[in-house]
Amino acid sequence: LVSAVEKNDMLLVCVVLNCGPMFQESAQLLNECAENYRIYDLTSFYDYQKTIEVFNGAKKYAKIGTKKHFFYPLTDDEVEKLNFVYDYKHFVSAPQKKETEVGTIKTFLGNDLLFSEKIYTIDDIKPRSISQRMKDFFSKW
Repeated sequence: LVSAVEKNDMLLVCVVLNCGPMFQESAQLLNECAENYRIYDLTSFYDYQKTIEVFNGAKKYAKIGTKKHFFYPLTDDEVEKLNFVYDYKHFVSAPQKKETEVGTIKTFLGNDLLFSEKIYTIDDIKPRSISQRMKDFFSKW
């Protein structure tokens, strides 16, 4: 028997093979999943610095971020076991184009990798102007 139900913003599908009361078994499994699981946007749990330092840039900092969302069904206990590994540069040199890759975020449930996503610059990173460089030079002189 293949059965499905849409509940709590999830489409739950159940397949039972060679069991006695297949309709009851399927209904029980679907109800258990609907009661115990919720869909989470795992990207909403990200906790990393949203800017990086810019060397020789018109601005001292550049915004960084991700492009995608990742939705995944989890129990409350599993949410507590989520782990995020951030590997990104803490500075870039100007100039850089918009959406320059600066790192990655990996999402783990225990030891299992669920999702990996790239981190990008949000805007173009422009170099300092000649007048800015001259002001900096004379202010240090």
